[in-house]
Amino acid sequence: MGRHRNPCVLIAAIASLTAGVMQPAQAGEVLRIGVVGQISGTHPNITASGNTLMLSGLAARGLTYFDGDVSMACLLCETLPTVENGLVRDDVDPDGKPGQRVMFRLKPGLKWDDGKPITASDFVRAWRVGREPENDYAWQSRLAEEIWAAVALDERTFEVRRRGRSCAPSDFRFMPVRGDGGAADHNPKSYRAQSPHMTSPLVRGLYVGPYRVTDYRPDPENQVVTLDRNTHWSGGRPRFDRIELVYRPTPQAMQQAVAEGLVDLVTDTRPAIAEAGMRLAPDRFVDFQRAGRTLMQVTLNLDDPALSDVRVRRALLLALDRNALAGLVSGKAAPARSFLSENFPAYLPSLAEGGLAAMSEAAKLLETSGWRAGADGVRRDSSDRPLAFRLAVARALLDGPLVQSIVESWRGVGVRVDVEPWGGIAQLTGANPPSMALFGYTIEGGANIDFHIFASHSIPKPGEARNGLNIFRYRSAAVDAIVAQLREGCAPERLTPGFRDLQRHIGQDLPLLPLFFMPEAHLLPRALALPDAQRVQLLLTQEIENWQIRD
Repeated sequence: MGRHRNPCVLIAAIASLTAGVMQPAQAGEVLRIGVVGQISGTHPNITASGNTLMLSGLAARGLTYFDGDVSMACLLCETLPTVENGLVRDDVDPDGKPGQRVMFRLKPGLKWDDGKPITASDFVRAWRVGREPENDYAWQSRLAEEIWAAVALDERTFEVRRRGRSCAPSDFRFMPVRGDGGAADHNPKSYRAQSPHMTSPLVRGLYVGPYRVTDYRPDPENQVVTLDRNTHWSGGRPRFDRIELVYRPTPQAMQQAVAEGLVDLVTDTRPAIAEAGMRLAPDRFVDFQRAGRTLMQVTLNLDDPALSDVRVRRALLLALDRNALAGLVSGKAAPARSFLSENFPAYLPSLAEGGLAAMSEAAKLLETSGWRAGADGVRRDSSDRPLAFRLAVARALLDGPLVQSIVESWRGVGVRVDVEPWGGIAQLTGANPPSMALFGYTIEGGANIDFHIFASHSIPKPGEARNGLNIFRYRSAAVDAIVAQLREGCAPERLTPGFRDLQRHIGQDLPLLPLFFMPEAHLLPRALALPDAQRVQLLLTQEIENWQIRD
């Protein structure tokens, strides 16, 4: 069965998971997975974030997924479509430009959790509702722009027609959408508002996977989603009878949950949580840490008048000591030399060094761009406007040493920063967006990246909130040309020059300020046997059928 390397994995934001003790219960074996953060619903495409990944793999599966090797693989399809097996063919789009036809065939026996068959029409319906901006679907821009037609050919077969020549034409990570004569059929634009996932998530007939949601407690301080076996699942039978996703709003709250034995597993978490688990119960846990791919960065809103000047952006970067900032994080944080990590195959260092030695250069840049030192220590322009920015910060980072250090460093060159809680991507695209946002951003995946986030065609419309957006509002004809070139190339020898050119441009233009790459930590139960220990990048619940307990 063929596989495609990931062409564009954008996983926005910091999602963390936690640990404790596996306990038998009356319902059978229970596994409790801790997640730092929250979810706002049970539909993974409507409420997409890193925090929904676990739920998606358990009860809301799409047709395909990126596996632990970051390769495209089938979940609900019978065979992964490829050019080699004839399921991907050349096509022409409505504008007469090159395109692709992709034929998908579902696995036999697929059913919703109420026993009704899942059909090809359910996936065509997913495309129809997903392409409507009102539904704020994850990857909605790719659906709307790249897929221009989808049609069911029989109960198990449907065809997708795409614009352009994709390196991963079989990427269709969308959960099927059931018809039943509701909004999805009659008014696709209103699907989000009327979806039972948002209004009554416990009813039968919503879930696809080895589990179904049987309890959902949205308490922001103690959110828990309970999943029990889906008796209509036709795939492999997982070891666990029940899964509990235990959400906590902050790392500190999750660390307390570890101490109280409320969770059994944490992956891709903070080193401090993993280290706490090892101190508390070294006989129960295995600790695994390594340099990660999540970039801690400051997203800049280039529509802000002051930030529209690249000299100001360069001064802000020079004022920050990225080595010192990385040292504030426990574990193996790596200072950023590019917006891509050193592990990326086409990595190219492209950022100027900052810190104390560069403070005078930062001040000089601000002077030459018209920002003079003020009596109160804050620079001002010729109109007496202060050089001040609103910095939105992820809740887990508020009041921490990282934010303090950034604020003090910028104050040292005459920049005032007002810190406020970050409300997610929606806050960055709303009516009154902040000037900046500090959060973790996973841009790369395997040997590829989501280069669309730098393209001018991905600049969000007012109020638009989803993954894959150019939230920086960065405009560059040269980068648009690089993105167009990257879309056409799949082989590494064709992609590498483009990726290096992209790093050069981003390093010069600075639509974001890369700080460091977060260390990747995992706290795993000693009893849990994984399919392949080397693939602990993210414990994929799409593969939970293979998770076992050692005797």
